[in-house]
Amino acid sequence: MKFALIAVAAVLASAPALAQTPPAEAPKLPYCSAKITDSCQQTAAQQARAMTGEQADKRDAKTGTWTPNKRATPAAPQPK
Repeated sequence: MKFALIAVAAVLASAPALAQTPPAEAPKLPYCSAKITDSCQQTAAQQARAMTGEQADKRDAKTGTWTPNKRATPAAPQPK
């Protein structure tokens, strides 16, 4: 009787874990292009050409414009 009670308890405890379906595979994202810039994945060549954050900061400091800002408002002057 004691063994049966333990066996039933073990089955009930493991039932939720066994009933779960495996997670669905992530949807394939399109490759980034001039038209597709959000929710995309880079190709190996695009990844190799990508700037580091430091390189982008240096570029933006030269022009005084933060690149993602489409209105091209000048950046605030840096204190010296």
